[in-house]
Amino acid sequence: FFTEGVELFNKGNLFYSRRVGGRPLGFFDVDGKVSDGEIVIENPREAQLYNATKVSGRTTKGLGVGVFNAISKNTYATLEDSLSGNRRQILTNPLTNYNVVVFDQNLKNNSYITFLNTNVLREGGFYDANTTGTVFNLRNKAQSYALNGKFAVSQKYYEDTDNIFGHTVNASFQKISGNWRFGTGYNEESDTYDVNDLGFLFANNERSSWANVTYNYFEQFSVFRRLGTGLFVDYERLYAPDKFVNVGVGADVFLVSNDNYGMGIDIFARPYEGYDYFE
Repeated sequence: FFTEGVELFNKGNLFYSRRVGGRPLGFFDVDGKVSDGEIVIENPREAQLYNATKVSGRTTKGLGVGVFNAISKNTYATLEDSLSGNRRQILTNPLTNYNVVVFDQNLKNNSYITFLNTNVLREGGFYDANTTGTVFNLRNKAQSYALNGKFAVSQKYYEDTDNIFGHTVNASFQKISGNWRFGTGYNEESDTYDVNDLGFLFANNERSSWANVTYNYFEQFSVFRRLGTGLFVDYERLYAPDKFVNVGVGADVFLVSNDNYGMGIDIFARPYEGYDYFE
């Protein structure tokens, strides 16, 4: 069920199917709500689903359409008074609606542009979440150059506090064919960008840029039939506050013999002391 049409729903990494019916939102809050003399009898690790529906496909004109919707039921933790035996329940996850919509248009030269929206609506005083984004890959007719990009905005809506908005921007330009190839790119995630209600993101609050140049030789020479070598550099900063994180430079060489044995070496260096703000 979750793997059908995965090429549509996985565009932009905004949809992570294990969020649906996954760990309740208030799972880790239960211990802090236990009164003296109470013990936790049950605290479900998964929310049960009422239903889930998905439709996906592609038209004859190359338009891919994907729609996913699922509803999970209320989830409760059960506490028991060790003296009286009385039990009470704590709501750890409310009635929740998960919704994903994807439109993916194939273009000339193996190019495409995609629009995605993910939405999580929760009953009661729990917050709601929404993410909207677009992803594109544009190539020239000779399939020698590619321009890739992504832009997404995340929103969290609260009843009693200010709403939280975040964004991400990603762009790269590459030469993707020939012996000599190169590329450069930039990625930015604001400190408030968060897609984890229905997507997957390890950490936000970063800005990074990179560049590389490679040489690839695919013809027979000596006892080898392939050679690849390259140089690359990357540079990282925090988004907020704007602080230096790391810079690195590297090189690599890789050879494949006529007998299909591969061998190579990678060299990487960071000339300045970096800082791990997420340690």
